[in-house]
Parts: sequence; C-alpha cells; structure tokens
Amino acid sequence: MYCEKEKYKTHHTAQSGNVLFLILIAVVLFAALSYAVTQSSNVGAGGTEDESGQINTAQISQFPNFVRAQVLRMLIRRIDVSELEFNPPSEFGTLSSNDVAVFHPSFGTNYVRAPAEIMANDAQGTWSFNMNFEVNNLGSNSTGSFDGNDLMAFLPGIKENICQRTNDLFSLSTIPSINNGTYYTEAIENMDATYVNPASETIIGDANLPELAGQPFGCFLEASNNEHIYFFSIFER
Repeated sequence: MYCEKEKYKTHHTAQSGNVLFLILIAVVLFAALSYAVTQSSNVGAGGTEDESGQINTAQISQFPNFVRAQVLRMLIRRIDVSELEFNPPSEFGTLSSNDVAVFHPSFGTNYVRAPAEIMANDAQGTWSFNMNFEVNNLGSNSTGSFDGNDLMAFLPGIKENICQRTNDLFSLSTIPSINNGTYYTEAIENMDATYVNPASETIIGDANLPELAGQPFGCFLEASNNEHIYFFSIFER
C-alpha cells in the first residue's frame, strides 16, 4: 500500500508539473503573439486605420489565451479536458456541475463576446469551444478516432482583413479556403452538458487547408457560408 501511495504521489506530481509547464508555454505564446503584433504595427506608414486593424488583430487572441490558461489550471485539479463545459452565464442552470464550468465566477475567467469591430456584421461575435477538430501536425495525430482531437476555440464571421492579418503573423500571405459546410457546423458547436465527444475528427491541415498544418491559431474561409473562421488551439492532445 505504501508503494502504491508513493507511486500515486510521484505520478500526480509529474502530472501537475507537466500542466504547470504548459501554463508557462501559454504565457510565452501570448507574449510572443503580442510582440509580433506590436512589431508588425511599427512597419510602414500605417495610419489610423492600419493601427486600428493591428489592435483588433491583437484583441482576437487575448480571450482564447485567457481561456487556455484557465483550462490548464482546471487540468491541474484533475478535471479531464473532455469534461469541461463552456456555457455562458445565462446557461449556468444547465451545467452538469460548477466544477467543470470554465466560465463560472469562482474560477475567475469571465465569458465575453467578441468585439463588434472585428466582426463582418459589426455586431458582437459568439465564441465556440469544442473538440470536433484535430490540427494536423499539432500535438499527436490520430486519424479516425477521438484520441487526437484538440480542444479549440472558434470565432466564425470575422472581417476578411482581420483574417488576413492573423495569418500574416505566421507569414501566410493568403486566406486558405474550403467549400465544405461541415467545417462551419462543426466550428459553431459548443461544449456543454449535452455535448457528445465525436467518434472521429474534422481535420485542419491535411489535404484540406494544408497551409494551416501545425498552426496553433489561424483563419480560413468556409466558402459555402462565406464565413471567415478564426481558430485557436486551447489544448493540444
């Protein structure tokens, strides 16, 4: 029994250390992203409109970065990533438990809508969080099963120029396009108490959207709905 306890302690300590390391990576990623946006805003004459576009591009990454940090803190508490629920406050009554609610006030990460300035319809946008997707070459690939699915944030309907500026941050001079409504319907599904883990995945970065392989964030056009969709990997598996 003593050995089993020691084994558990060792395993739990290692697990906590790994998640703490991931939190550090998240902080570094956010700092690097902010630096890249700041540097790009200093290139060229720019002007007020250009500066506004740079600020809006930086804004789009802030919220999912905060969510990423919160998710990693919850994983330290030994909550499985597939059990998390992303209900807004208006839907707290449907939570299976407050302990798995990412936006519950006891955890300190508030639910916010995306600013209207970055949305094509000039109205606040709605974030979605789910595990329907896998980014090729990001984390482990497990085609045809749920094992490699990443927890991701999606924001459909952003402005085209914000989409392009996002991709500029990793030197992608185009907006990859796909004419497949599945990418839209999967992106807008939100994890809650009724969410069912998919048996397989929708892949970003294989033969579909190959330019986005290995990217932890980016943007693409889903042509059948004419929606520019921003994605951000919250937790890679």
